[in-house]
Amino acid sequence: MVFKKLSKKDRSTHNITLTNLQLKMEKDKMDKKVIESLTLVFENRLTEMGVEGFQKWLNDLHFRTPEEFLNHDYALAIYDESRSWFEKEVIKLEKETGLPWQEQAEDLKSEDERIRKTQLVLRHRISEMVLDLLG
Repeated sequence: MVFKKLSKKDRSTHNITLTNLQLKMEKDKMDKKVIESLTLVFENRLTEMGVEGFQKWLNDLHFRTPEEFLNHDYALAIYDESRSWFEKEVIKLEKETGLPWQEQAEDLKSEDERIRKTQLVLRHRISEMVLDLLG
């Protein structure tokens, strides 16, 4: 039997569903408030874009911050609700990548560390979820 590694373009997005994303967030022990915030964003996108558009949007994010979390007030509110979770995740990312979080977040524009941490963690964890669901 021959296995070939599928390119990002060839992978099927059929497993990217709201239910699967929620199950993955719970399995990954994401903070309850973060799950609620992401679910709201995902539900709005799904309604706005339809299933195929939503799946394409998530697949195409690939380590970029969803637009909703580029809003500084929104990102700060999410951070404030789940501060300890975000701080733990930043430490995990530093261990996983071997890079300080500031270096990982160099491309993020905000002067506020809390906002950059939120954006960094969310873009990384969302991308990991999508990659896992793609198989």
